[in-house]
Amino acid sequence: MKNKMPTLTIFVSIAPVVGIALLLIGCGSSNSNSNNGGLTSSQAQAVASAMSSGVSQAVAGGFGASSATDAHKVVRKEDSAPNSSAPTCSTTSSGDSCNWPISETFTCPGGGSLSVSGDVSGSLDFAGDGSVQEQIAAVPSNCSIDGIVFNANPQITVTGQLGISNGSPLWPLTGTETGGIAFGPNPSGSCQINVNFSVNSDLSCSVSGTVCGQPVSGSC
Repeated sequence: MKNKMPTLTIFVSIAPVVGIALLLIGCGSSNSNSNNGGLTSSQAQAVASAMSSGVSQAVAGGFGASSATDAHKVVRKEDSAPNSSAPTCSTTSSGDSCNWPISETFTCPGGGSLSVSGDVSGSLDFAGDGSVQEQIAAVPSNCSIDGIVFNANPQITVTGQLGISNGSPLWPLTGTETGGIAFGPNPSGSCQINVNFSVNSDLSCSVSGTVCGQPVSGSC
């Protein structure tokens, strides 16, 4: 008889770490002062931080864990009800697969909201090998932060993946944060977010790409 690995336990232990890693993406990267689509450097950073804060809280919160201290919660949960649905898992002759729907709405510091939805899914065979993936959509609606109001154009998508071998994560966690926003009223315009990230087991991470024309690179 095959020995079944504790699939749910493994995924639940990894997911909050994924959430924390996502929070790091929006914080502390070095950048230059080149054209940034009309936003100041601090405004572009604030947009990235708000997106990462919402996504990280939604992912980790779906597993009953906290991914951020109060100081890092740029956006705030609208209510105290648990987010997401219960995980669903199925077993086949080759192993287990699980899926966790994510659905959460946050309020922005100056008004408006940020909706986060998607799912975290994974599969694990009876040897403990497999992977965890996530695909999350963040949709700001008149979200006001740092003097700028921004909306989805059409949305920001965060994807990530982490391998598992013999029941242990295979670092780094890698992924992307891509999509577009419209902002205003002064300045007003639209811009793109295109960031690649990599996070190690000690939660050190690196990012590269652009946020509203503002290059970001280096450590998180």
